[in-house]
Amino acid sequence: MATIIKVVGENWCGFTVSAWEAIPNDPLNGIQYQKVDCKPLAGQPPVSESDKTTYCDNAAGYPAFMDTSGATCAAGFDNVDGKKFADVEARMRTGALCALPPTTTS
Repeated sequence: MATIIKVVGENWCGFTVSAWEAIPNDPLNGIQYQKVDCKPLAGQPPVSESDKTTYCDNAAGYPAFMDTSGATCAAGFDNVDGKKFADVEARMRTGALCALPPTTTS
């Protein structure tokens, strides 16, 4: 089972939108990334009350990468260099703020 990391933000933030667009369909290195939109556009479902209190109210900036308890694992996203989630994962592992699956070596 993959570890779940929430990608938290609002649609006005270009870095958040870039992160959401780059979310892999399948777990990456044992991590399943899931989008949490704290301010959905008109016509889209509102954020749930539990997501609002657990993630949106606790995000220090966007995008925030948070574990299922609402702890911030990493913040920020720079997709310019093409690393996408590899850099985010490296920062999460360096910070050791999240219970991430062990890395595998080939």
